[in-house]
Amino acid sequence: MNRFARLEELRRLKEETAGQAFARSLAQIEELRHRIVELDRMSQEEQNAAKEALAGPQRPDPALLAQFLMGQKWRRQRLETALGKARQESEAAREVWRLARMQLQQAETLAEKESLRLKLEQRRKENKEMDQVGIYRSSHLQDGHHQARRGTA
Repeated sequence: MNRFARLEELRRLKEETAGQAFARSLAQIEELRHRIVELDRMSQEEQNAAKEALAGPQRPDPALLAQFLMGQKWRRQRLETALGKARQESEAAREVWRLARMQLQQAETLAEKESLRLKLEQRRKENKEMDQVGIYRSSHLQDGHHQARRGTA
């Protein structure tokens, strides 16, 4: 295990955590949007029902309808405020996730480079050990150009 593998693992966990937080914020936005749509639908249904009732023999008090609609307007404003706040939080969570993703990619690159460096170092060490034993050179000295380079051909 190279020295950057642990860093890569930690950065992966950080990126996953940030990604989950971003996903939760997006889900919260969708839930708030759904609640606004439901509130609008309910307000429209009640307004239509009140209009139908005004045409009938039993007329409801118009002040009740006005109070109901005022309450619905207040609820909608609260939801829109919450939605705006959720969008800001989501944008912040997206930025944290983006930075974590970038750091993970950097750690992956470092780990890959380190792994290649360690493999090359290991190969050189093995070749040196085999050369010391005489295996490496003798197997590579079969062709003439290596012998010519050493001046033995």
